[in-house]
Amino acid sequence: MTPPAQSYQFIFRPTMLCNLRCKYCYVGALRDCNGQIMSEKEARTSVDWMIAFCKHHAIRNVSILWHGGEPLLPGIDFIANTLEYAESRFGEAGIPMSNQIQTNLLLVTERHVELFRRYFGGTIGFSWDYGSDMRVYPDGRDASADIWEKALWCREKGLKLGAICQITSENRDRPIELYRHFSEAGVPFRLGPVFPSSMEDVVLAAETACAVIDAWLDDKSPTIEIGNFCEMVESLLTGTCRKCYLEKNCGRVLLALSPGGRIYPCSRTIDNCDIIGNFHTDSPEAIHVRRMSFYTNKEDARCANCEFSRACAGGCAFHYKGGWHTCECAYNYRVLKHLSERMREFGHDCC
Repeated sequence: MTPPAQSYQFIFRPTMLCNLRCKYCYVGALRDCNGQIMSEKEARTSVDWMIAFCKHHAIRNVSILWHGGEPLLPGIDFIANTLEYAESRFGEAGIPMSNQIQTNLLLVTERHVELFRRYFGGTIGFSWDYGSDMRVYPDGRDASADIWEKALWCREKGLKLGAICQITSENRDRPIELYRHFSEAGVPFRLGPVFPSSMEDVVLAAETACAVIDAWLDDKSPTIEIGNFCEMVESLLTGTCRKCYLEKNCGRVLLALSPGGRIYPCSRTIDNCDIIGNFHTDSPEAIHVRRMSFYTNKEDARCANCEFSRACAGGCAFHYKGGWHTCECAYNYRVLKHLSERMREFGHDCC
């Protein structure tokens, strides 16, 4: 059995509840049937289990990604106390630990800003789709303007932001505007299509991504990075894949811990059939074995003969398991091909 990577990520989901009802959210169905929020006691238990997992597998450093649902919903005291406990316990164990967070920003207050500075390196991630109306409140009102207003407020407070921007039918014909919007605001972002989607939508999304790549590479004075395109450049140049979706087996690098002690393979897995154990009862060794075997080999015959196989690593295992591999493959191939052609214009050889 392949051991976990020495750098590991735990996705900490203190609740699957959310104060928004984004139209394409993949946890929407679960939100209605699982209204749990971790207690502080359960959060501490999850931290203790993470440390036991790290000790058992000789993991050298850890990143904890606060995710959900909306991870700020349990309240500021829950967040502060859990962060303090985790910092103390990982410190006692001699395991370097860092925190990340993905939030919709709407609940951020001055107190949160101080916590973000202390525990998250002053950096927060949020999701916001330029020119789209996908992010809505429970009553159907568009939340996009409020989210962007809070993003600018956070930036004024000195926080560093990173956005996830989905390519949608509303913004895919506006790639230059999309790039300029984030560039002028000084907000780096990641760009990608919504899965599952039709092949027609995937092709159009790839065209949008390629146009954004051109705007980025042709920018004489770039102020931001586009995260996943930077990762693609690295993988094309070196054949090294650092993100979970570019791993041969993402079981080496992450687990998701949820209310009730439920352990899932990753942040995208939410159904009962995806549960691989419980941190109240299951050992670190048992969970790693189940995690490694949850996703079968994600590569097919096309991957073996693909010129970008080293850069793509077959794509996201969750998408492969869900039957969306063909669409993701079509998107990745078009984007990687375009990016490699542009890199050759700059005199770089690609893997």
